[in-house]
Amino acid sequence: MTDNGIVEYSSTAAQTLSGNISGSGALTKDTGTSSVLTLSGNNNYSGVTTISAGTLQFAKPASLYNGTTASWTAANIKVGSGATFAINIGGASDFTTGNVTTLLTNLDGAVSSNGLMSGSSIGFDTTNATATVTLSNVIANTTGTGGGSVGVVKLGANTLALTNTNTFTGETTISAGTLQIGSAGSLGSGSYAADIADNGTFKYSSSANQRCPATSAAPALLIKDTGTSSTLTLSGINTFSGGTTINAGTLMANSTNTTSGSTGTGLVTVNSGGTLGSSNGQIRGSITVNSGGIITAGTSAGSPTTGAPAKLTANAASKTTTFASGGNYDLKINNATGTAGTNWDELVLNSLSVTATTGSQFNVKIFGLTSGNVAGAVPNFNNTTNYSWVIATLAGTSKTTLDGFLASLKLDTSGFTNNNSLATHGTFSLGDQVDGSGSDLVLNYSATPEVSSLFLLGIGVGGLAMRRRRPKKIGLSPIGMLLGQLSGGETLSAPE
Repeated sequence: MTDNGIVEYSSTAAQTLSGNISGSGALTKDTGTSSVLTLSGNNNYSGVTTISAGTLQFAKPASLYNGTTASWTAANIKVGSGATFAINIGGASDFTTGNVTTLLTNLDGAVSSNGLMSGSSIGFDTTNATATVTLSNVIANTTGTGGGSVGVVKLGANTLALTNTNTFTGETTISAGTLQIGSAGSLGSGSYAADIADNGTFKYSSSANQRCPATSAAPALLIKDTGTSSTLTLSGINTFSGGTTINAGTLMANSTNTTSGSTGTGLVTVNSGGTLGSSNGQIRGSITVNSGGIITAGTSAGSPTTGAPAKLTANAASKTTTFASGGNYDLKINNATGTAGTNWDELVLNSLSVTATTGSQFNVKIFGLTSGNVAGAVPNFNNTTNYSWVIATLAGTSKTTLDGFLASLKLDTSGFTNNNSLATHGTFSLGDQVDGSGSDLVLNYSATPEVSSLFLLGIGVGGLAMRRRRPKKIGLSPIGMLLGQLSGGETLSAPE
């Protein structure tokens, strides 16, 4: 095709032009907001490329000004609001990461009513990639006349990994495949307020903490893995239904939306090395806590010895939380006489299923905190007083059913007694109680009278006996007689 004027594509249909476009003319993609025009030939037209609607995708470097990088400038490439400039990357003849550096340098900086303008996006198609494509560049917003918020679009199968501290604030769209945040990378410098439209998989593997307060939609899959010490916090109204998997680090489910919650309506799976926490947030899908996985609540779910206790709610009708063998419920207490969900962690669930067995139990671990929410002696705890703490409410599980689960739950109180040594004078246990049509899982502490109290009681009883009768002189010392009394033996005495 020879272009000495303007080639304008305004159709709503997808189109691939595999022939070569030459000439001094320009090329414009407009009108079709959802359509994709793909150029896969060796194009050496020299005019301005304008994308004002939909997506214009270049299959290889030669498709964009015949691979002449000196022509890949903001003056030659103009991307308007709502439009996407996309490239293929990762395949043998695709754009390279070096090419991406050139494009971002030229289009993603200072603009003058050209380049990536406010509301535009840059897209990366990894369909032809044979391995994960890693971009270590910083993707940022543009500045200057017409500059502003820029978004990112992930196209095609396979994985694109962003490993730097990206600062762009436009929407992230995963049309297919996996978008991974890896290494120490992040979105929005760690607090990303824009929406994530996810029709593929969003995998958070970074060692950096990340907050996503906005919305994630579509039937996507969310994976939190690799970053063992990092926390991904979800506080937006997330409507995706593909499920959430936590393989490493902590996912904080902090959205209070009661329709779709923090993780949509799909299954949340917590595997070994992963922690599911919440600071009074909602989960509206089912939950499975597998061996090595942790479910908890509190403002710092990644650490059982810091952070204020809180509540995790997962009580959507027909949804079930499953405790598997080797899984863990980490529970913090910072006031022995306070309130569930405020002074000790609480799970508010619909139905509970325990697949753990008496031979391979699910662990319930108790940690004592001070009023400052660090490991230490629990305020208002008295080892001579009995306590009952409701640690889970189960609207859809009867007390009879919960009775059958108790033997498969293993209680570990070392995190409490290490800081409250007198607690070893009593006994901790797990029990249950009726709560409406459902039940409660209860942590009990039963006090045992101190040995010193028993000793004084024995002396008092012995004193009364000795007032009645004077011991007969048969060679027993007073201590010997007292020991006999304390052991329940008969007082050896004789009439006066």
